[in-house]
Amino acid sequence: MAVSEAIGASRLDRTARVRALVIVPVFALCYVPLVFAGYALKEDLSSLTIIWPAAGVLLAVLFFSPLRLWPALAVTAVACEVAVGFAQSRGFSFIFPLANLTDGVVGAFLTRQFVPDPGSPRLRQVGAFVVTSAIGAATGALVGAWGAVHGLAIAPYWHQWQIWWAGNWLGSLTMAPVALT
Repeated sequence: MAVSEAIGASRLDRTARVRALVIVPVFALCYVPLVFAGYALKEDLSSLTIIWPAAGVLLAVLFFSPLRLWPALAVTAVACEVAVGFAQSRGFSFIFPLANLTDGVVGAFLTRQFVPDPGSPRLRQVGAFVVTSAIGAATGALVGAWGAVHGLAIAPYWHQWQIWWAGNWLGSLTMAPVALT
């Protein structure tokens, strides 16, 4: 019995490694166009975006991925945002990708705690998702607004926090349910 269990565990480890090798590049292929879309939704170079669609995909991918994959997904998300920022020749700071990453990590962690079985959604779980994604967006907005005020020298901190929070939360509310289904 021990030999068959060891063989089964070996196959599971191999399957997990292959899945990890597929998830990260597929995530990057989905994330990059959404980052471009987020930048396209800006009014001008000195303002924040009105919706950040990439936030929802990051939240959903982290939610469904094992914790051991989170570092690779985090590095991928930051690298994608930095690459798109440089590709568009925008005044760019590492604070913005870190703020978006904070949003996704906090939102996914809390959602995992309060929505344990997404396969059979109930009204309570939908409400929990709305609240946990709002908290994740609010946490990321603390960092993003600081970067906007200090890096772009625009508008007061709490105004920037509201815009950042609303943009990322809208991104989570619109994109995460699509990705979750």
